[in-house]
Amino acid sequence: MLNLGAVRYMDSSGVASLVEGLKASRDVGSRFILFGLNRTIREVLQLSKLVKIFEITRTKSNPWRPEPAKPTKRGSPTRSMWN
Repeated sequence: MLNLGAVRYMDSSGVASLVEGLKASRDVGSRFILFGLNRTIREVLQLSKLVKIFEITRTKSNPWRPEPAKPTKRGSPTRSMWN
């Protein structure tokens, strides 16, 4: 689990580090959960289409329940790879 609550800015190096963390966790068969994302960080992950591959929860208190899927422009929900 990675708390991004204190992160206010993320560039491509930060995104690359998250992807490396995800890959490393998959290599050992564990989950890589992000939580506490603010609007800026969420937008970075959305623009890079990475919200679809990361498991994201709102808070640490319930990390095993993913955020509800948000409707897309066509009305179908988007899901993370864990849904």
